[in-house]
Amino acid sequence: AALTRTQQERHMLVLDDGLYQQNPDPLLFPEGGLTADNTLRIGDTLTGVEGVLLEDERGYRLLPTKMPQFNAQNPRPPKPQSKPAKALRIASFNVLNYFNGEGQPQPFPTRRGADTAAELERQQAKLIVALAALDADVIGLLEVENNGYSPKGALASLTAALNKVADKPYRFIITKEQPGSDAIKVALLYRPSSVSVEGNAAMLLSKPFDWGSRPPLAQSFRHLQSNELVTVSINHFKSKGSCPKDIASKDADQHDGQACWNTLRTLSAKALSDWLASQPTGVKTDKQIILGDLNAYRMENPVKMLEQQGWTYLKAETGPQYSYVYRGRTGSLDHAL
Repeated sequence: AALTRTQQERHMLVLDDGLYQQNPDPLLFPEGGLTADNTLRIGDTLTGVEGVLLEDERGYRLLPTKMPQFNAQNPRPPKPQSKPAKALRIASFNVLNYFNGEGQPQPFPTRRGADTAAELERQQAKLIVALAALDADVIGLLEVENNGYSPKGALASLTAALNKVADKPYRFIITKEQPGSDAIKVALLYRPSSVSVEGNAAMLLSKPFDWGSRPPLAQSFRHLQSNELVTVSINHFKSKGSCPKDIASKDADQHDGQACWNTLRTLSAKALSDWLASQPTGVKTDKQIILGDLNAYRMENPVKMLEQQGWTYLKAETGPQYSYVYRGRTGSLDHAL
């Protein structure tokens, strides 16, 4: 894996705008500035590239002396097809640190999300349009600010905003326990018009979910059209960043391509499977689904562990099998089993 990565890096050239700042506005590329309608996507090509070649600690970078020609090769797909009338659709969605600052002495800047009220408004506007377009009956959310369930909290605020644009209203699941001590939490939205809530909202707060990996949330639902019961578990395992300082730690980067905290994520996968086998919501059903950001790629140990425990990996029948782009590489950190 390390050799493959080195070879990829040697074949990579970064087109640099020469601006030493994060998120400049406007962005220089492509010509006319980056917008939703004038975007750049993986697979697009460039021609007429001329400029000054530099090398620094990040690798080779090219500062163009004229605007390259950008050629769209991978058009943005349309929104998901409408759900068949009698079907049940379950989805997960990372809201990318949706924080509204409720509970802080001053709401802005928030701890991890928007710095200003205007920035939150921009973030929220994009989120609710995308969430509504999913047309899902149950939605697992990731990276919601962990600031309670009051009407002014982040989860309630996002749900209220979504219901202003969604065809059918959503509600959110409330847990009895505080959803861990992390600044972010997982959450579940559901449509009462499609599903009823059954049993109890369950969270796994014990090891290995007492630190690092966010505590998973499980809730059972009855699909009103089919009368079937399904338990949905939304998850967010420890990321590959903030590696242990002790290089001898079992969670240090083993240089096998899986980065650090792989042991913790694998233990989390086993504990999650055992927990769901106990039917933690109090509802017995053989229909269970694990959703969310496991921070592990498709062939890494945590996903393999779930398959070894009898879980079936779900993937699209056609089209690309990736959910995530990081530094030009595509892969799947978000999974459904």
